[in-house]
Amino acid sequence: MWLVVVDGRSTTSVGMTYVELANYMRSLGADDAINLDGGGSSTLVARMPGATSVSVRNTPSDGSQRAVPNGLGFVSTAQPWSTTIDNTTPGRFTASGNWGTSSYSGQRYGTDYRFANPVLASDPAWYRVNIPETGNYRVEVWYPADPGYNDSTPFIVATTSGNQTVRVNQRTNGGRWVSLGVFHLAAGDGDRVGVSRWTSGTGYVIADAIRVTRV
Repeated sequence: MWLVVVDGRSTTSVGMTYVELANYMRSLGADDAINLDGGGSSTLVARMPGATSVSVRNTPSDGSQRAVPNGLGFVSTAQPWSTTIDNTTPGRFTASGNWGTSSYSGQRYGTDYRFANPVLASDPAWYRVNIPETGNYRVEVWYPADPGYNDSTPFIVATTSGNQTVRVNQRTNGGRWVSLGVFHLAAGDGDRVGVSRWTSGTGYVIADAIRVTRV
């Protein structure tokens, strides 16, 4: 589906004739099309990927969106792509022999989780994620919380602009999903989220589960 707004009455756009618009729609691949005359004040409003609110995407002839418009809305009911990876997911988690395994905490995701002492070396545990297409994704982590766990655990997210580190206090907010933020990730299969041991915080760093969701 294509939604096209033709701006006019400005120095940057002179509009289109019906024939020009029809030819343009055919060039996009449309088989059928309908033209609605907005009287020169048509406005296209959309929520862009990664945004939480809508914004005006064209240049209305009045300079801004009308205060009292008539609207035609299109709302997607499709669920966003999402994947959850546990430390026990086959082929999706790797860690060196320096990482132990525990099922001590009832706040764990699944049967167990991994833990390691902090050191002055990264030695990260990695979660491998197959990203379907380049775009913005919310990354969340699940871990059991304990007063003896690390208060500054470094989580690494491999983005299109390089690795970004988010530090999490693993003494609180355990047993639920905790958001690291929204990141621009590249399409393809690879190590996307890591848990590093390199921290000045004290206590075990924990690697349990992650969730990545398209936004």
